[in-house]
Amino acid sequence: MTPVIRTLAEVSALTAALLVPALVLLFVFSTALWVYEDAKLQYERGTPVVLSVSTFEVATPKAWFLGCLLAWLVFFPLYLKGRKS
Repeated sequence: MTPVIRTLAEVSALTAALLVPALVLLFVFSTALWVYEDAKLQYERGTPVVLSVSTFEVATPKAWFLGCLLAWLVFFPLYLKGRKS
């Protein structure tokens, strides 16, 4: 069996391939955490950020956090929009 010898280019490509998804996950988690903290502050002030669509409602900081964590592309812009109104 021959040993695997990697070139610097192969190692760099592998590192980038692992680093990019990790950075994306870190970004999503960080912004979801910010949403939680901000939603909690808004809730404590008596001005919660609420999203209502038919019977579906997002009104608590935990719900906003989970929404942003699981479906960031949908919930993060909705949170920002709801926060401004």
